[in-house]
Order: sequence, then C-alpha cells, then structure tokens
Amino acid sequence: SSLLQLRLPLRLLADFRLIVQLTEKAIHLPEVNVTSNNARLKQVKGNGGLRAPGNVTFFGKKNYAEIGPFLKTKERLLLKDIIIEVKESTFDECTLNFNVYEVNGKGRFTNILNLPIYYKLGKIGKKTMVTIYPEEKIILEKDKKYYISMRIVDQKNDGYISFPAYFVRNYMRDFIYGKKHNIPVGVKMNIRCRAIN
Repeated sequence: SSLLQLRLPLRLLADFRLIVQLTEKAIHLPEVNVTSNNARLKQVKGNGGLRAPGNVTFFGKKNYAEIGPFLKTKERLLLKDIIIEVKESTFDECTLNFNVYEVNGKGRFTNILNLPIYYKLGKIGKKTMVTIYPEEKIILEKDKKYYISMRIVDQKNDGYISFPAYFVRNYMRDFIYGKKHNIPVGVKMNIRCRAIN
C-alpha cells in the first residue's frame, strides 16, 4: 500500500513491581468567572492541518505511549471539550485517557488534573466523531504552555484503534521508558475553550 501507516510502539512489562504510596493532598481550586454563560466557545487547537495519507494506529494489549499537541495560551481559558475523530476500532471495548500537563521552561511536565478523564469506546467500523467533556473545571492560565495528551489504557481483546492522520505536529512520549519524539504527522484534536477573567 502507498499509504503511510504510523505505528506506535507497544510493550509488555516483565518482572516489574510498582509500589504506590498515597499521601493526602490539599487541593486549592482557582476562582473562575466566566465572562458570560453565552460566551462563545473558541477552538484554540485543531484549526487547519491537512489530511495525511494513512492513519495513526495503536496496536496490541498494552500501550505506554501518549500522543498529542502542545498548546500556548494567550489568555486565561476554561477548557470545555476535546473532539477527536476515530476511523476504526476492532477492540470489543477500549478506554481512552486524556491528560493536561503544564510544561515549564525546563521541559518538566506537571499534570494539572484532579480528576482523570476517561472515555470508553466499543467497536467502530466507520468514521466517528467523539467529544470528551471533562468532569472538573480545567483552567489554562495565560502565557503558559500545555501538553494535551491521549493514550489507550485498557482493551478487552487484542486488536487496534486507528485515527485519521493529519499534518499536525504531535509530541509522543513513553512515560514508562522515557522516550520522547516530536512527529510531523499525528492525531488532530479540536480543543475548545471559553475565555475567563
């Protein structure tokens, strides 16, 4: 086939032990004033980007790669939803996980979510638009850089899920093994926000 197939690496961990110690954390929620209940949604990411030949496809049962765009804010924003296009999924069921990281000047990623964002999908045989609504108020502060990522965290069988590839710059990182890649073709995320005070 002359189509580009972007395969993302999947690995199984062998002899890996993880001990998680939980500690209490005081969470201070920022004050939010939306300018108007009817304030227009702004699409701050996802405009443009030509369709590339091929798809971005996640294979297998385990996946430690996350993929998504960087976003630089020019004003204070309230994230309302993320829209993605799924081309096909052969999984009986799979769960997508979305994260929002603030990126500092040294390239350190800090997850700003208090509640995880999950979205379950069944088998999909044709193009489907999926809209993800966060359960909490996610504030993107002015003049900051963010990384909005997606990964597959659970599947009911061995299969794949594919997304149309676009000529949009994506950042892919393996948060288990630490490998990072900037890639010129990736998943297009339409990220919509409202301006806030």
